[in-house]
Amino acid sequence: MQPKYLRPYRERLIWISVFLSTLCVFSLIVMVATHSLYPAYSFEYIIRQKTIVWFYFLIFATLISFGINLYFGWLGRHIVESGICYTGQITKVYWHRAFLSGSEWKCRLAINCNNGKEYITPYYRYDLLNYLYDTRCELYILGKHCYVTGFQTMDRIMTKEEKKAGIYGGSAPHNTIPKFPFLNLVEFEACYRKNHSYRSTSQCVLLGVICLLLTLRIAAFSMQVYEPSRGDSDHDGAPDYIEFELGTDPLVADAVFQITDTDESTRSNVTLNVAAPYYKEMLSDAFINYSMLMLNEETMVGYVDRAFTFRLPQGCTEATILVEFDERLLENETFYPKLYKFSYDYQEQGLVELPSHWDGSSNHITWDCTEESKASTEIWRYYLLDKTSVDEWKNSYWANAT
Repeated sequence: MQPKYLRPYRERLIWISVFLSTLCVFSLIVMVATHSLYPAYSFEYIIRQKTIVWFYFLIFATLISFGINLYFGWLGRHIVESGICYTGQITKVYWHRAFLSGSEWKCRLAINCNNGKEYITPYYRYDLLNYLYDTRCELYILGKHCYVTGFQTMDRIMTKEEKKAGIYGGSAPHNTIPKFPFLNLVEFEACYRKNHSYRSTSQCVLLGVICLLLTLRIAAFSMQVYEPSRGDSDHDGAPDYIEFELGTDPLVADAVFQITDTDESTRSNVTLNVAAPYYKEMLSDAFINYSMLMLNEETMVGYVDRAFTFRLPQGCTEATILVEFDERLLENETFYPKLYKFSYDYQEQGLVELPSHWDGSSNHITWDCTEESKASTEIWRYYLLDKTSVDEWKNSYWANAT
């Protein structure tokens, strides 16, 4: 294979494909490593987001650039394998301003072959001429395409000044074409896009800036693509970010929303899980919290921890109370956790036992509170008590009453 500097400019741009494919991998790594996935609908949700267009564009650009590089690589090999080989002489160098900038140079060579015809080569970087010591070369021809493989070269390293002159050309007042003294016999012609009186930014710098900006944009996309949008994908009135927060599917309209509100006391942790149709005030309607002690509640028989209060939202279809308590309470063999409610407005009812469930060994108790009043003005306070102690107290109370 020819040294890189002897290959046409178009075959030296493989770095673009590598750069884009690296960005694809980087984007995927950032997305997966820094964001929570929502297994039930994550992929479907992500591909609906507007930001995913950037990722589609990146993949498309990567495939296109790889395709172009593969095509030009194949074309060069195909010309050499199938074309006719001629010997020729470089007679002219056409200088062009590089794409994206008016300061960096690239060139095309006019070669006069021994078949009496003249051919124009593909573009080469300016540094090609630094390695030539003769104008003779071999040229493969296939139809309208040509490919040079037999340059007469020498091993030589460009100095910093020569590289700078090769990029920007000559001196003021204008950026003239680069000069290579060992090719003084070759005719040079400059094809200006713009006539600069200054040395503007080179193509490499501009491409570097574009690559940096693209990298930053992909990084920003990677960090945003799994973030729920502020819009409403299913048009059911609940923004996507709220649906994600509540654990419902933002792609299904009129879904039931799960609300989990937690309050923690010294020895117990109470959680309210609610399923209800979404409406604007739903989040503020449902709440749970511990209340302050009232009227010597700390002396209540069988008392375990402070009372708590809660409220269900309108249209509630499912509601469950989960109370987790200190495991040390289980050390008492007679301990039996139970939920009760009490209202100072209905003191004659006393402690009302609730149909809560305990499996006999765990440190949590549950209660299906769906049927509790959802919009009542009655104020009920709820307690986690030791049923064994409460029963003993009741038995003692009625025994003394009689």
